[in-house]
Amino acid sequence: MKATTGFDLLHGEEGRGPGLITLRAHGAHYDRDVVATGRRCGARFSVIARMDKAATRAISGIPEDSWVPIKYRHAIFDEDEHRWVSGAQVAEITSSAFTLRRESEHTTARLIWL
Repeated sequence: MKATTGFDLLHGEEGRGPGLITLRAHGAHYDRDVVATGRRCGARFSVIARMDKAATRAISGIPEDSWVPIKYRHAIFDEDEHRWVSGAQVAEITSSAFTLRRESEHTTARLIWL
């Protein structure tokens, strides 16, 4: 189901497998209630997090040897640098979100930074 609200709820083959539900949301939906609803429904989820102080702290704590180079299938033009980019580095760590809320509402998941 494609939504016009900034998130997609995919199921079955579209969710990448029979019986799977996948929730994808952009940063405007980086919200405890959206994530909690996805978890209650048994969905896998991918939410683009806002770059706030907690995200900056988590990213700055990633060890240098955790970053892995990746190549894009197609180069992307970087308007700011006026050049084509065909690769980047990615790192994955475990991180907790919504930690200013009561402990039962904290959400621990993989943080994948590109």
